[in-house]
Amino acid sequence: MAEHTLGTALISMITARLLHSRGVNVDAWKVVEMAILHDLAESLILDMDREAVKEIGDEKKKAMEYAAEKIVLEGLPGELKAEYGRLLDELHEGESLESRIVKASDKLETAIQAIEYSCKYSSDVLGVFYEDINEVEDFSLNELSELIVQVKKRSGGRGTS
Repeated sequence: MAEHTLGTALISMITARLLHSRGVNVDAWKVVEMAILHDLAESLILDMDREAVKEIGDEKKKAMEYAAEKIVLEGLPGELKAEYGRLLDELHEGESLESRIVKASDKLETAIQAIEYSCKYSSDVLGVFYEDINEVEDFSLNELSELIVQVKKRSGGRGTS
């Protein structure tokens, strides 16, 4: 989990800085904070695979994640708890550019991780890791778009709907 969170944070940070350098109004610090917090719930409830989510349903999974986030944030001073809660809400809503960067970075990092795993494990087990990359949106950033295209090519069409 720590490797994934760091990878997501690095991809998010670089993407935000590159977009900012091209004149896009993006809050890079907010992106980094969101990226670090993006899997906070998993520190308590772990990461659920797609089969588990099918069994319990998306709404139950979201409710569990929100409850876990509140538990983790509870120990923080009021101002930080409120601020990180707002950042997580914004991330979950997925409307802002900052949240979309983090969500795309999360999916991209997962696909990159799948490529790394493909060197070690059977390709039959890895298709699920490639599925999310097909949902990544373009941020008009050629480098990120090209990396996404390369990951999609590397996946060999696995996980495409």
